[in-house]
Amino acid sequence: MPRSGKNIDFSAVGTDNPTWTVPNEGYNNIIYGSLTLDSGMTVAGSNGRVFQGRGAFTLTNAGVTYARAITVQMVGGTLTLLDAYDSASTIIFSNGTFDANDFNVTGSGISISGSATKVVTMGSGTWTATSVSTAWGWSTSGTTLNEETSTIVISNTTATAKTFAGAGETYNNLTITGDNVTITGNNTFNVMALNNPDLTTGVIIGTGSTQTITNLTTTAAATDVVVLSGVAGGGTETLTSSTSQICVDYLTITNLTAAGTAAWYAGANSTDGTGNGGWLFEACPSGDPNSASRQSGVPNEKVRGGFKVRGGVKFR
Repeated sequence: MPRSGKNIDFSAVGTDNPTWTVPNEGYNNIIYGSLTLDSGMTVAGSNGRVFQGRGAFTLTNAGVTYARAITVQMVGGTLTLLDAYDSASTIIFSNGTFDANDFNVTGSGISISGSATKVVTMGSGTWTATSVSTAWGWSTSGTTLNEETSTIVISNTTATAKTFAGAGETYNNLTITGDNVTITGNNTFNVMALNNPDLTTGVIIGTGSTQTITNLTTTAAATDVVVLSGVAGGGTETLTSSTSQICVDYLTITNLTAAGTAAWYAGANSTDGTGNGGWLFEACPSGDPNSASRQSGVPNEKVRGGFKVRGGVKFR
């Protein structure tokens, strides 16, 4: 297996604009220390780069996009980003510590593999998965995730299926801008943002899973509806929240249960498909979310806090 060396620094190449290609194609390239790239260079070849240093090292990318995967396989070691990371392939964490250091991370997929001890610190940056299949593949075995204030984006808008395999972890924000994205595992999110209007399949909550969220948001509009569903015949797929209310609109919702203490307002312009439960297909009320919602002429009106007001009592 090719070994590039320990601390590799291309920053002094100036205007030479080299291309770094490992001669033994088909074999990953081992790096035992820090790596510093130059903005004018190219990282090419069909092989990936594997970091195996056993100390504290850094990765400086200088705006260079990697053609192939990198793997963090640092037993007892730490790799810290000093700028944004961008790859046309997957970034794989299999051992050691990776610290994004508040920089953005972009790859075709983000993958945690194996049962070895791993620590991933996500920082405040945006982690974007751009491809299909398993866009986010997470294993909790041996893994510590420090989600901090990061945002994960699943961005591929093609009709091909993508999976966010969350493995029951707690994340900060998840933004879906792609199509046909299935979320598996019983995960917890701060904000789940459905920013994928006018796409055919939208977001699918995986079979039998429960996603616990603080808030649900969307960029859907009158002519740009967002599709949100569970799995037909798959079980009970659930979104749950302890927030006082969730307010969205212009969604098409199917086979999905809304639960928890929140009042789930799907919006007056949303479509109630089959198999739903817990959703209120009406506009979100203004003011205090626990105030009475009066339906003219209907007795036994409901107050969203869960109490019933008998017919004839009015709220001014």
